Amino acid sequence: RLHTASNPLIVLGSECLQRPDATSIHTAVRSLAASIPTHSGRNTVFNILHRTASQVAALDLGYTPSLDPIKQAKPKILFLLGADQERIKREDLTK
Repeated sequence: RLHTASNPLIVLGSECLQRPDATSIHTAVRSLAASIPTHSGRNTVFNILHRTASQVAALDLGYTPSLDPIKQAKPKILFLLGADQERIKREDLTK
């Protein structure tokens, strides 16, 4: 059905990309999307639904999700709003 749809669309929730097997999921869905012909002139079949608009805005502005620059800079103060995933630890900052 997907291959014969007039407006095919695959929407993947961003939480799927936070799983241990995220790379496999992403690769499989991209491969499936690439195999689907588009008839409406729209060239995007594969889309990711983000949980928060700020994630999309940050990516639009060129943000690259990486903590390495913060860890290398070792700031004396780091204010994190809504960042409760504990990906950066006190040891990563200047003592």
